[in-house]
Amino acid sequence: MTDLKYFGYTGKDALKMYHADIQCLKHIINNLEIQSSISKDLDKLDQQYLVSHLRRMEKRAECDELKKRVENINKNLPEILKRIKTIADKTIE
Repeated sequence: MTDLKYFGYTGKDALKMYHADIQCLKHIINNLEIQSSISKDLDKLDQQYLVSHLRRMEKRAECDELKKRVENINKNLPEILKRIKTIADKTIE
């Protein structure tokens, strides 16, 4: 367990932070899947929703570690959007 590393965390802390990030992304993806079944304008909707959600997370961040994690998600936003778009496309089919 001590070999596990994630954004500067090791061991059990790394696992907790990883799971927290995954839960956040699952929540975003689930909301997007619901919204994408209603709207055909996926690209614009996905991007606007995800960016606004990440901004809210940033504002609510009470510690530097969460801000760093949110900034990292923002940095990887194009890849995240690509994955979400793939999931949303499969949901509509």
